[in-house]
Amino acid sequence: MKARPDVISKYPIMSLADIKSRQGGAAARDIFLKDLINHKIYLQAALQVHVWESAGIPIENYYYILVEKAPPYQAVSIRWTVSLLIWGSLS
Repeated sequence: MKARPDVISKYPIMSLADIKSRQGGAAARDIFLKDLINHKIYLQAALQVHVWESAGIPIENYYYILVEKAPPYQAVSIRWTVSLLIWGSLS
C-alpha cells in the first residue's frame, strides 16, 4: 500500500487523486464500486488522506480516475468526500 497519490490539485480546493487502469469494461462506475468494496481499495485513499492531514495539509476531496487499457479508452472520474473515506476506513 502506498501513501503517495498520483495527482495533487491545490485549486480550487485541496484534492488528491489516484489513477486506476482497468480492463474489460471495468472502468464503469458500478463495476469499480463493487471492486472498491470487495478488494477494500478505499483503504489506500484513506491512508493517503491521513498522511497528508497528519502533515497539516487538509484534504477536501479524493478522486479515482479510471482509465481503460484498450480502445476506446473510456475514462471515468469518481469523487469521494474525505468524510466518506474516513467512515469507510473505520467500518
